[in-house]
Amino acid sequence: MVNKNLKAFFILKLIYGITFITLAIVLSKVNVRPIYFGIFTALMIHLAAAIIIDTFGERYTKIYKTNIENTIKN
Repeated sequence: MVNKNLKAFFILKLIYGITFITLAIVLSKVNVRPIYFGIFTALMIHLAAAIIIDTFGERYTKIYKTNIENTIKN
């Protein structure tokens, strides 16, 4: 179950990263109205925060997994 969660963290971060890069490229190449520029910029900030939060979640899940494995061995 823990390995499944770690895989989900990786997939989410990958999707968020690809979406972030796509939005950055679109905003740099296309002249959009200011309201859409603001919405897309806010979405990029949200995606960046989500990646950071998922990184902490992944880190603590790995620690949790290590502790469970050590408990089972003892």
